[in-house]
Amino acid sequence: MIGKNQEVDIGGDKIYTFRHIGSFNGKIKSESINISEAGVFVGDITGGDINISGKVEGTIISDDLLNIHQSAVINGTIEYTSLKVSYGARVQGKIQHKGVVQSFNKFEENSSNEKNQENI
Repeated sequence: MIGKNQEVDIGGDKIYTFRHIGSFNGKIKSESINISEAGVFVGDITGGDINISGKVEGTIISDDLLNIHQSAVINGTIEYTSLKVSYGARVQGKIQHKGVVQSFNKFEENSSNEKNQENI
């Protein structure tokens, strides 16, 4: 855990749990990441479960759940598998789902149903 008013610059290998309440510049990769309300993070975050309550500027890549709390302020690029954004959170930048999102066309769906009924 990095304490309030502490600054750390790191980049490196995988960490399993990362809790942050200070100021941080760099890259972090962890299974579980928590940026507290007092936390300020500038850089790249990659992880499984990511909870953000503080300020982040950079890239966030979540392989599981990205939970953006009401007090969060994010400016950057977000790539997520599952996303929860609380009312009041401020997010600016590009947000993209990881994987395939199936699209549909309601018009095509209705046309298929009408054709099926005509064939009955």
